[in-house]
Amino acid sequence: MGVQEYFLYDPTADYLDPPLQGFRFAKRRATPIRPNARGELVSRCLAIALRLEGSDLVMTDHKTGARLLTRAQAAEEQLRAAQVELAKLRRQLGQKPLDE
Repeated sequence: MGVQEYFLYDPTADYLDPPLQGFRFAKRRATPIRPNARGELVSRCLAIALRLEGSDLVMTDHKTGARLLTRAQAAEEQLRAAQVELAKLRRQLGQKPLDE
């Protein structure tokens, strides 16, 4: 099927030990991906690093280290930025903040 890598994640750690595992195919065999010095599993295909923070799966750009956000997390960040900008504009106009 052309799959080169696959990852398994068990957020409750009920079924997998360790709860995050990765495998790479070579010569039709799945070989476990060993964690790097930071405990991350690096995907060569996607150029991302996967690691656990507690039971949360965190993915980062392997080259830059930038955290990859879910759509919900990205939307929350955009909302916070818009709220900060709105508060700044209201101050410039001499208006009271919306939360007062």
